[in-house]
Amino acid sequence: MEVPKLVTEIPGPKSKEIWEKEKKHITTGLAPGTQMVPVVFERGEGAVLWDVDGNVFIDLAAGMLTTSTGHCHAKVVQKLKNQVGKLWHVHDFPTPDRYKVCSLLAKKTPGEITTFEFYNGGTETIEAALRAAHSYTKKSVFLGFHGSFHGKSIGARMLMGQRNFGGPIPDAIHVPYANCYRCEF
Repeated sequence: MEVPKLVTEIPGPKSKEIWEKEKKHITTGLAPGTQMVPVVFERGEGAVLWDVDGNVFIDLAAGMLTTSTGHCHAKVVQKLKNQVGKLWHVHDFPTPDRYKVCSLLAKKTPGEITTFEFYNGGTETIEAALRAAHSYTKKSVFLGFHGSFHGKSIGARMLMGQRNFGGPIPDAIHVPYANCYRCEF
């Protein structure tokens, strides 16, 4: 398989058509990269993505669900199918599988760390970290980095220092990344 493989301009005609139709229904706040290159992806496998126009890309973004295994890893897909056929969502009630994960984590983590909390994604995790830090320090000013992305909630937006989600929110100090390659100074 040839990767990358471009068979149309980017974005291609089908991507443009779908993008124009969809953007009537999507609120503001999309990631800047999405807005700059509105490609419509159709499928993925490992680190490879296909768009609706037949272009093939290497996925260099690797979202939170694909970072460790890539897109549609056969074992992950099978585990998801098994779970979906058994049980979907029971809030914070215990399950045998969650107990197994907690037990394994307690054995593997250093020191006396034996309790855990699970979240649905990055934004929810950031919010929990902000709550924990505030609870522990009793302080409400946080540090964030220019150009970072933590999610679309109020607390996550506060850390980002970006204006494309409705402007920064007070109570955050924003500093540049320590990046000698692209130094802001």
